[in-house]
Amino acid sequence: GKPGLAYELAFAIFEPKLVWMKSPVKAGISDLAIYKSGLKEKIPAGKKAITDNGYRDKSDSKLAPPNSHDAKELRTFKARARMRQETFNGRIKNFDCLSDLFRHGIERHETCFEAICVILCYEMELVSPLFVV
Repeated sequence: GKPGLAYELAFAIFEPKLVWMKSPVKAGISDLAIYKSGLKEKIPAGKKAITDNGYRDKSDSKLAPPNSHDAKELRTFKARARMRQETFNGRIKNFDCLSDLFRHGIERHETCFEAICVILCYEMELVSPLFVV
């Protein structure tokens, strides 16, 4: 009933583009630990990643989690960016190979997941774009 693997995805904010996909890790590892093992070093200096509360780390200037002290416009912007990613995540769940028990090993699961993301990226670009942040 629970996921066995976790993936980390990151999107460009101002264009419909998947810019990061982390290979699967065993479920149960925190989002912050997954981020620190790969994506953190890929974010250029001066740029930020809009995240959910699972990425709270006051010492990391590259993270922009929800903050009640943000201006209303910034809170809305961050919420829309998170909703946009959740929309993509929801589209991933429409594929049966990820919602049913997978019996073909981690390598094939990773291949299936990557193929689904590629299909959805093409769909996002050509057929059904995600909403603008």
